[in-house]
Amino acid sequence: MEINSCLVCSEALNNENTEQNVESENMEVSFYEDMKKTQILNNICLTNEGAILCKACKHELIQKYSEKILVLETTNKNLTQSLEDIKDQLGFINTNKHKNPNFLYESLKACDDTEKSLQEQIKNLEISLEEADKNIEKLDQEDLIIQAKMLETLDPYLESNTRKHVIEEEIKYLTNEDIMLKIFVIDSQDKIGTINGLRLGRLDHILVHWDEINAAWGFCALLLLGLYQKNNLKSSKISLYPLGSASRISYMKIDKERFELFFSDYDYTGKIKRFNKAQCMFLELLKEYEDIIQDKGVPYNIVLGSIGGISIEFNPTQKTSWTNALRFMLQNLNYFLNKL
Repeated sequence: MEINSCLVCSEALNNENTEQNVESENMEVSFYEDMKKTQILNNICLTNEGAILCKACKHELIQKYSEKILVLETTNKNLTQSLEDIKDQLGFINTNKHKNPNFLYESLKACDDTEKSLQEQIKNLEISLEEADKNIEKLDQEDLIIQAKMLETLDPYLESNTRKHVIEEEIKYLTNEDIMLKIFVIDSQDKIGTINGLRLGRLDHILVHWDEINAAWGFCALLLLGLYQKNNLKSSKISLYPLGSASRISYMKIDKERFELFFSDYDYTGKIKRFNKAQCMFLELLKEYEDIIQDKGVPYNIVLGSIGGISIEFNPTQKTSWTNALRFMLQNLNYFLNKL
């Protein structure tokens, strides 16, 4: 049977078609026909069967063969390289095996050692992570403690501020009404002077509690400030804050540095200098009041932190001397009180 057409595109085979160069863009072929043509060419390429084709289909078939050959060459090259790599590895193992019969054992042992080292590192990292978590928890707790302390600091400040306003109102009341002599009662006849029944001082055999002494200082501060305001006077350099048993005093130039007119048995190392500074400043303010009203009849002279020649600074080993100075101070206050 004579075949007169191309097996792929069914184009008639003659001398004109065989020698004529057919351009693909002039061919109107449907999508279905293209798919069919491609399938036939693939089958021919896979089966290597002989077939009668036109010039264009032969050219396309040659391209597909070329692509197949290129893929096979690449695959062969990769397989050859893999084989060479395996040979090299086997040669390396055999060489080291002859040099060192324990090579494989040592290699395995090295792997085990590496694994143990990595496990140890992981364990250390887990421990570090656990410690970091504990540190974070500790920092959180410290932060809560700091916040609590800040609140504790803020509460006394708010309380002191409120008490300050209350005392200011009390001072206004005292200066507007002539009742200061009835409000403040001072007694300096005994070994320890008192103001409103509160003892100001302590002796070796009479250890007055600091709460009582601090409260007495609060009345002294209230009385001295009342004396200033009763006479429409104001200190030129010292501010006094009568806040009961937590009274304070400061220089106007550095008002933020307010010294404590109170003390306790727990403050010997940290606060005794500040307490003594506050007592000396109180005497300085009392001396300024004396100079302003120009009264020379005070019972005891005040000179640089001492009254009647006795220092007002507290010394745990000289309680009697300190108590006498406080008693002299009460007598001066009582003198000015009775001069109103």
